[in-house]
Amino acid sequence: DQTKRNQLKARDSFGWHDEKTKFLIGKREIVKKVSRFVRKPRIPQGKTVMGMRQSSQRERIKAAALELNYRPNFAGRALKSARTQVLGIVVPDLTNALFTDLMDGVEDAAREAGYVVLLGRSDDPRPDAEVYQRLLGEGRVDGLIVQVVDGVAPDGLGALLENNPPVVLINSTAPGRVGSILLDDVAGARCATEHLLDLGHRHIALVNGLPGSLTAERRREGFHEALRAAGVSRRGLLETRLGYRPEDGRAALAALLEAPRRPTGVVVANVNAAIGLLAEARAQAERAITEVATLLSRAQTELKDPDVVRLGARDLKAPRAIMTKVDGMLQDARKALASENYAAVATALNGAAAQLQAALNELDGAVAPKTAPRKR
Repeated sequence: DQTKRNQLKARDSFGWHDEKTKFLIGKREIVKKVSRFVRKPRIPQGKTVMGMRQSSQRERIKAAALELNYRPNFAGRALKSARTQVLGIVVPDLTNALFTDLMDGVEDAAREAGYVVLLGRSDDPRPDAEVYQRLLGEGRVDGLIVQVVDGVAPDGLGALLENNPPVVLINSTAPGRVGSILLDDVAGARCATEHLLDLGHRHIALVNGLPGSLTAERRREGFHEALRAAGVSRRGLLETRLGYRPEDGRAALAALLEAPRRPTGVVVANVNAAIGLLAEARAQAERAITEVATLLSRAQTELKDPDVVRLGARDLKAPRAIMTKVDGMLQDARKALASENYAAVATALNGAAAQLQAALNELDGAVAPKTAPRKR
């Protein structure tokens, strides 16, 4: 009415506005525009008048909204429907490649159903952590997809699942609840172990998750199934239970290398732990190559030592030839490391170490027996 218009003019003159009133007036203007558009629809190019007459009122309204660049206000809809049309997915680690694929699948399915997805990370092992309570308890999402932190036992999910909220668990189960998606961890671990067995390995270690982890137990089961089926003795079996983080994989390999009998193959139960293990394997290989190269350099320097010549070396050709061979083996080790063929690295380094020892023995034998044996 005229009074309301006068009030708005007065407020505008002072440079401030009633935001609620402006919103309502703006909303009425949009409704008027859509109504005018629907009553007098335009005929798109390529359409017949008869086709337009047969179109439904809903289609005409949607066309009007598109023409006017209108978007529905979901905050307003949520007040009436008590729904946000938003799903949440919470994972413990955003760097895990599996979670990337998981997010792609969730978004595809949510989009088809008219939902959007919020991604969150929570490395808090407590199922009642704040991130869950805020998303569900405050009505920010209509439902949650949750991958709990490794090591949370099924009976520890009570706080998260209290009052039967809309939650789907990934790789976890809860007593009396069907909202879970489980990977076939037993088959996966069995397949990985069988691959190493087919390559001829018999002393295989398992780098596994934390004690009490449901996935770790299933993967351990598959590992043992494969060994049992192949008739491989499990006496002295090596297994680490440090977790699924990259640093856990590094620590696991360091522990395996300290074992009295090192494994010839390793099954890693998690991709992030495998990344850490491979990084540690590369670091260990680089250190070993450097150590052998340093010993070789010292031996070559000793061949040129004037004292060796002065003592009366009878024949230094053999040790020189062996050291040249060792240098070639080191080159092979470096090439194998570049292609991440750690078995070839180990073979080349073991050969280089044995040849280097032989070269040193030849050098000792070539020196005139005037001096006491030198310590190596």
